[in-house]
Amino acid sequence: MKKYLILEVPLGAIIALTMFGKLCISMSFKVVYQFTSELMPTIIRTIGLSTGSMCARIGAVLAPIVYDLGKYIKFHPLALIIFGSCSILCAFLSLMLPETRDRNLPETIEDGENFGKKINNNEMTKKGNFNNEMEMVS
Repeated sequence: MKKYLILEVPLGAIIALTMFGKLCISMSFKVVYQFTSELMPTIIRTIGLSTGSMCARIGAVLAPIVYDLGKYIKFHPLALIIFGSCSILCAFLSLMLPETRDRNLPETIEDGENFGKKINNNEMTKKGNFNNEMEMVS
């Protein structure tokens, strides 16, 4: 006789949580595409956006394989643990990304590397780069 660690949860709660998860996934796709296009410099913006899209498609291909792996090794919550931990890790890593509000988008690779970094006035005048005036430190 198999025993699983499944809690008795009402069907309405399962449907509500499923719809909430789908809402969050849909919102995250919109945010990722918008934020990726803001972070990448103009000359490589399409490459960065298509690389992110490719990684999402690879994840979509691997999802059923990971689910079946959990069935194969007889540990059913494996997919939930893997995808949940990856989501939480990515959420914390996204907190390290720079703020893009009221800033000029990076035009060159150098602007992209310096985007979000604190640069003092002496370095800004030497480089002649005044695109990121909001980031200057006196």
